[in-house]
Amino acid sequence: MEKECEQKAQKPLDDKSWMQNWLFTLGLKEHEFSNDGNCLFNALADQLGGDHTRYRWQAVDYMRKNPEFYKHFVPPKQVQKVNSFEAYLG
Repeated sequence: MEKECEQKAQKPLDDKSWMQNWLFTLGLKEHEFSNDGNCLFNALADQLGGDHTRYRWQAVDYMRKNPEFYKHFVPPKQVQKVNSFEAYLG
């Protein structure tokens, strides 16, 4: 029995097991969400409480206040469609 425990302790964790252990230490759990464009915000709401729209608006507000950092992550063609990064954020 002791040898079996040592072997398990020495076996490296795969990525999923490592992530589950890490989340557990933070008091969080893994959940799956649909790919509807809200998955990041749904995950925040699931773990932190509240509605996903709250986190979306907080993220957009932060991006509005820091456009020099974030505008480079949006494809130029997307920004050109609406004429500005501010308009892209909605």
